[in-house]
Amino acid sequence: MRVVFGALLLSVCLFVPFSASQTTPKDAKPRPITVGGKTLSLWKIDLTHPDASRRAEAVIAITGFGDANAECVPGLVNATHDKDVSPKVRAVIALRMVAVDDKDLGKVINALVERLDTAKESQAIVRLEAVVSLKRFVGESALNGAIAGLIKGTLDKGSWEIRYHCVATLWRIGKEQKTGTESVIYEALLSRLVGTSPDPTHLVKLEAIQGLAALGKPNNPMLLNKIVTTLNTVARSDNKPRAIWAYSALVSMQEGKLAEGSLITISKFLKNETLKTRIEAANAIGSLGPRAKSRVPMLIAMLNDPDADGVWAACNALGNIGETKESVVDALMKLLDHKDPSRAAAAVTALVSLRADPPRVTAALEKMRENKDLDIKLRGYVENAIIDIKKPKK
Repeated sequence: MRVVFGALLLSVCLFVPFSASQTTPKDAKPRPITVGGKTLSLWKIDLTHPDASRRAEAVIAITGFGDANAECVPGLVNATHDKDVSPKVRAVIALRMVAVDDKDLGKVINALVERLDTAKESQAIVRLEAVVSLKRFVGESALNGAIAGLIKGTLDKGSWEIRYHCVATLWRIGKEQKTGTESVIYEALLSRLVGTSPDPTHLVKLEAIQGLAALGKPNNPMLLNKIVTTLNTVARSDNKPRAIWAYSALVSMQEGKLAEGSLITISKFLKNETLKTRIEAANAIGSLGPRAKSRVPMLIAMLNDPDADGVWAACNALGNIGETKESVVDALMKLLDHKDPSRAAAAVTALVSLRADPPRVTAALEKMRENKDLDIKLRGYVENAIIDIKKPKK
């Protein structure tokens, strides 16, 4: 059973962060017997009430019953065909919040794909919420059946957010495919960058580039050559974020001197005068994980960035790369003593990610905790870090 707990829907979400399917937490609260004074069975009946406002209210209430609401999934699937957009869109949103039994998984995905289709759904808001709900099921093999619909959604003219979420979901599906990413996914991402109708929106293009970086080499040599050619063109553009991530994708697509050359180019952006560019470069390097170990010295130097947000980006990148050499640990340990609590907190998070030299790090954190004048937010980071650093590294 797939379960996601969430607060009651009070309004339609226009932009929802990516979240995968979640299992019921061990400390989950007992499911309520009633919501709004009515039992689940009564709310389930109201899904087909003649009054559209009552149907919408029922959808909202059903999300509050914990995993018991799995029995309402068929009714919610039917509600995605409601003639009134209010209960319809709420039903689409609810399908990313309620528990879903394995037997209903295919029906839910098919219903959401249908709502993403412009030929069957005229309301852009419904199509947007449908693709956001589909993201919940990344990792499920049944979602492979949504690929064609998602590719079509990357061309949706109703909203750039629809196209963005379709691109984001596509490459995540591709990354989960055990036999290698399907070529159609690579082609769909490329079509947002080049061809007869490249996407006009920066964030959609950037997501497509980041998706290519995450997917890495395709099995088809001709497709690989096409991707590399496109990325080299994007890397020479004046748009720095897209250029940075294009170089990151080239690292994923190439080996040896070519890959290292792209890494060196990205690292030059770490010294850019614009904070946003420095952060983008650090994020791109960190996304490459161990492949970016040669850039660790540059990231250590960035721990002295004039802006705390730059320091955070460098710390996150070091944590993602996973290099545990003494030089890395020493630099982060030194940062723990910084007078700026935010910079010290960034070092704490990186040290927890690395799990390097636990006795030394734990001793330093415990010493920080003894400081009665320690910033309250930093204290929270330290307290959690002392607990987390004792856990096995994932």
